Amino acid sequence: MQIDTLESNVRMECKQAFAELQTDMTDLTADLESSGIPTLDHKNYIMKVFFPGVTHHPILNDPRSRSNISRTNYDAAMIQFEQLINNKYFVLTFIETLEAQKDFNIRDKVNVASLLMVVLYG
Repeated sequence: MQIDTLESNVRMECKQAFAELQTDMTDLTADLESSGIPTLDHKNYIMKVFFPGVTHHPILNDPRSRSNISRTNYDAAMIQFEQLINNKYFVLTFIETLEAQKDFNIRDKVNVASLLMVVLYG
């Protein structure tokens, strides 16, 4: 008799919990349909993922805003840097050299990794 009562109680709790979950899901679906799925533009997404807590970063500056002479030097430097970054031996040597530095802390590692990801992302 006690086992039957216990089973009945568990069954009722499961049904009630399932009904509550469906109600919560319906509410969530209605909220998403009315307000839309929250998304970020590319620049804000990059900033939040790769540089949390930083509001502005020079890596995201528009290169077209520079003067023509500066832009030419910048473009040439970026082409050379891209060639280096695409060389896996350079990247490995670069990382090993950085990690060999005694004052290269975890925050520095995160910053360098973030910058590499942004550069390799294109």
